[in-house]
Amino acid sequence: GHNLLRLFALALNLDEEFFLPYHDNPHITWRTMRYYPGPYAEGQHGTAPHTDFGTLTILAQDDLGGLEVFTRSREWVQAPFIPRSFVINIGDLMACWTNDLFTSTPHRVLNHSGRDRYSIPMFYNPEFDTVVECLPTCFDESNPSRYDPIHYGRYIEGIYSRVFSRVPA
Repeated sequence: GHNLLRLFALALNLDEEFFLPYHDNPHITWRTMRYYPGPYAEGQHGTAPHTDFGTLTILAQDDLGGLEVFTRSREWVQAPFIPRSFVINIGDLMACWTNDLFTSTPHRVLNHSGRDRYSIPMFYNPEFDTVVECLPTCFDESNPSRYDPIHYGRYIEGIYSRVFSRVPA
């Protein structure tokens, strides 16, 4: 994660270590996911279309497929399998930092392999007290900031409370 953040900083003409202080003690979560093989009914998915909410998601590739991304030409395409590689998803926080220079790509999973598919994404996020706001180099008068500052701790608590809220008995 740190090495990837160095590359993002360099791509933005920032000091190579710009993002690292925000990720000194990163909030890292892993999620084990099982996708049953299709067929799927209309509107059903292994994972519904969404964007990742953090900084980066790192996912090892496999040859079963199923991960699809929504392109700017508004079509779903399979993420290609590249042996010994990782898929790196840009999250909503990186989109905020860069004013959508790096965008959070919608993606979904449809398992048509005929076998169970397992996935263990790693969500690589900043420390809880980080305030993410548009970088000064990513906005100007003709391209105003699209996002309000985001306090990561409050942001993630809000997401968790919505996603994992208790159902009344």
